[in-house]
Amino acid sequence: MQHCNVAFNQAKASELEDCFDPEIVLYTQHGEFRGRKQVMRYLNEQYFKDAKDLHFQMSPHDIRGFGDALWYSYDFTMDKGSEHRAGHGVAMCRRQEGKWRILNMHNALLEPASESNTGRHP
Repeated sequence: MQHCNVAFNQAKASELEDCFDPEIVLYTQHGEFRGRKQVMRYLNEQYFKDAKDLHFQMSPHDIRGFGDALWYSYDFTMDKGSEHRAGHGVAMCRRQEGKWRILNMHNALLEPASESNTGRHP
């Protein structure tokens, strides 16, 4: 599904839209988005309206196939201008008519380590 990452990085919404199942559910720090239209509206507003220097990179680490279903977990980084985000997620895809599409995606940002959760004290 590398072409989906390329479409995101190039803000090619119409190409990216085809990567999503019509019934996709996307969970993000900004909320829950159901169906292709809601997901694309969110991505357009959040990332594509000012898409210069947009870069998303994903590193999958657990991949499991079950017939026409595929589950994977991943770590990701995303840069948009000077903004940098890192996190991890899980996605499920299903194959219909020979094409894989993302059915469910849940992304969570990694919180930067603070002194209170590292055991260090001022």
